[in-house]
Amino acid sequence: KRSGVLRLNSPATAMRRVPLPLALLSYAFAARTPVPLEVYERWGELSLPEKLYFMLEGSEWTQLRRDFGEMDVDESGVVSWEEFVKAHEEFSSVEDMAAFFTTCEKEEGGAECNYISYCIARGAFDKHGEAYLDNELEMRDNMIVEEMEDILDRNEDNIKGYEFDENGIIVD
Repeated sequence: KRSGVLRLNSPATAMRRVPLPLALLSYAFAARTPVPLEVYERWGELSLPEKLYFMLEGSEWTQLRRDFGEMDVDESGVVSWEEFVKAHEEFSSVEDMAAFFTTCEKEEGGAECNYISYCIARGAFDKHGEAYLDNELEMRDNMIVEEMEDILDRNEDNIKGYEFDENGIIVD
């Protein structure tokens, strides 16, 4: 059985978490939870909610929880359309709010907008419901896969104690 953790960025490449253009997301990865080898082996099989744990860092979870809590005034754990509109009508168009809310509901099978589906929807929309040009979570997902493949291909020192075959696959 394999064990160990891959750290995608060294401390030398870590940057403080500041608002960054989407193209610079890879530099922000140093503060997030490292991906264990067992998880990486199944990465393609994981649902987006399962991947979120490794894609977001602590300060992002805190901010998302705060944003969600501000909308969920009845503290039901679900944001209704009325709660969402009340929180965003000053800053957002009805079209933007509807697109965000529909995306949020879709993540839960069209049933509701709970905290996790809200976090997923925020990958495609800003706090006020305006759509990003690219889905941030999809970009992070792709970057995690690319970085892991690069590490395996180069057999970096980050994976001490493992042997690799000619295809970069870890062998016992």
